[in-house]
Amino acid sequence: MEKETGPDIDREAEETIAQIEKIVEHQLAEARIMEMQAQTLLTSESILAEERAVKTQTEAHSSAFSDAVTGATRGYAAYRAIAAMPPLNTLPEEPDKKQCVRRA
Repeated sequence: MEKETGPDIDREAEETIAQIEKIVEHQLAEARIMEMQAQTLLTSESILAEERAVKTQTEAHSSAFSDAVTGATRGYAAYRAIAAMPPLNTLPEEPDKKQCVRRA
């Protein structure tokens, strides 16, 4: 068996190297695509988490505001009811005797 040398071997080696380079470039391109997809997914998850946090905070503020308004409304209603009551130091008027006779 003779050892092959010369232009044929060089050409085959160059073709093999070119094929390997193409495979490596293809794998690098796939890796870049995966990296971009992962980054997009992380960004999406981050945005969703932020939206959930804002929604939760908004709901909490809304609930607190609603509770404050309800409390203020009840407090004002109680104030109005107390203000409408007669003073405690006044005695009720005695009924008019003529009206009592008419009713009887």
